[in-house]
Amino acid sequence: MRSALLAALLTLTAPLLASEQDIRKVMDRYVAAWLAGDSAAVMRLLAPDAVLIPGARPAYAGAAAIRNYWWPPDGPQITLTRFTNEIDAIAQTAEMATVRGTQVIEWTSGGERWRARGNFVTVLRRADGGWRIALQMAASAPNEKLE
Repeated sequence: MRSALLAALLTLTAPLLASEQDIRKVMDRYVAAWLAGDSAAVMRLLAPDAVLIPGARPAYAGAAAIRNYWWPPDGPQITLTRFTNEIDAIAQTAEMATVRGTQVIEWTSGGERWRARGNFVTVLRRADGGWRIALQMAASAPNEKLE
């Protein structure tokens, strides 16, 4: 009886455990896409109605607004050279997940090197084809100019 109950519990929780791995994979693909400079891959990981809240700036709602913020048509060329996410916690249901942690992002722009460090919260939503980022919030200390 006890082993049958344990087997039933493991069967019921297996999809939830697998989804945490799926969430981590999405976060890894997000970082990899940024480091590869692949804006299309970054955008494919976002839900069409995603919201970005970058620190003290106003929210950017929808894929088009986020794309224009991250890659403005007439903006300077920016190349990420480092992007690390340290995940502190993942909480999830069958349809939603939150990821909380710290990040370090380094980039070059106009021949100068910069670094931002801070906290992030990402909310993911299950959609056709897997998990998509529905909300991204980041707060960081002032950008550091690197030598």
